[in-house]
Amino acid sequence: LEDYYCVRIDEKTRILKVGIVFGNNASGKTNLIKALEFLREKILHPRNRDEGTDFIPFLFSDKTKTEPGLFSLTFYINKTKYIYKLLLDEQKVLEEQLHYYPSTQPALLYSRIALSNGSPKITLGSRIKSKAMNGAILQGNTLKNMTVISALSKSNLDIPELEKVYAWFNSTMMPIITPKTDLEYWTVRKAKQSDKCRSFLKNLLLNADFQVSDVVIKREDIKISDKMKTALENSDIPEEARNEFLKNEKMPVTKLNFSHGINTGNNDLDRELPLELESSGTLRYFALGGPLNEALNRNVFLAIDEIENSLHTDLVLHFLWLFLENSERSQLLISTHNLLFLYEKENIRKDVIWFAEKGKDGSSSIYSLSDFKIRKELSFFNAYIAGKFGAKPLLGNKILNTKDGTKN
Repeated sequence: LEDYYCVRIDEKTRILKVGIVFGNNASGKTNLIKALEFLREKILHPRNRDEGTDFIPFLFSDKTKTEPGLFSLTFYINKTKYIYKLLLDEQKVLEEQLHYYPSTQPALLYSRIALSNGSPKITLGSRIKSKAMNGAILQGNTLKNMTVISALSKSNLDIPELEKVYAWFNSTMMPIITPKTDLEYWTVRKAKQSDKCRSFLKNLLLNADFQVSDVVIKREDIKISDKMKTALENSDIPEEARNEFLKNEKMPVTKLNFSHGINTGNNDLDRELPLELESSGTLRYFALGGPLNEALNRNVFLAIDEIENSLHTDLVLHFLWLFLENSERSQLLISTHNLLFLYEKENIRKDVIWFAEKGKDGSSSIYSLSDFKIRKELSFFNAYIAGKFGAKPLLGNKILNTKDGTKN
């Protein structure tokens, strides 16, 4: 399965395109994905002076709840390896380092430490041009609660080596998707912007047996209510357009409908339904189609928490196979309770499967199925059910007792 699952960076380095994380509730699966989003947010968004860092320490230990947290990420931009490290507490960044490998040896792009008053001291690597001038400006724009790269985004500096890293986090590392993400709106917007995306979504739903024959975009004029009028008056849309809407008491909106192919026995008919009348499963799969289209058309890192939310198990597998068959260098990290993946022994690599397990002290351990020696004939699913891999809830008695000891 090498051709489907692996991307070759160079002769010595391969990376997996997929990671699937299992575990019981509150085992740490979501926190793993949230940690990636936390890093992305720290890199991309500067902070206001009076804000903290949003870091939350591990609160179940008297020791760690007063200690800083260390985040480290290894990533590749094209074929070049980067290692980023961030040490911070709830109020300030303590240390920050970014190295890359222009050759077989690492080179420093920058390092940063916090002085006794919390202010940053930044050192730029020797490969950055005009490092004295750039370093002074960058240091002046970097607050104690923000990262150096986020400060670069608001500085009028020309440092291509760092701008490349900012662009990777902004473009390649997509925002995480959780069950609460308003993904539907994002995908509708993508469908409006691109006929190719709309066509992809149509075929995705058609192949998923939702009886959807087309994704239809319609433009309608709606009457402006008093509430909408107030919102328009306070909006930042161009004045000319705003005045025209208010004068006509109407404004155009774009709606997306799904056309369903219906067989009545005598005739094949198409019937349209507005988005809000579709099933939650249809809407969830449609919404996931937007990010999937991005992952198939350009190289991105996409993380989805609880991918099976509102979806049949076969659809989750269908989504994964579509990604593996059609993506080139994109990566997909998902958390799931869907044990059907473990049935797919012939189609799933061991090193793709990861488990999250919560210890008695409340901490989480993340480990791979490839860490276990498994007999060739043994089912992954049966071994997991038998508790061979851990990462299962330890459930108590099915009978509840009242305080006086009698059965409830």
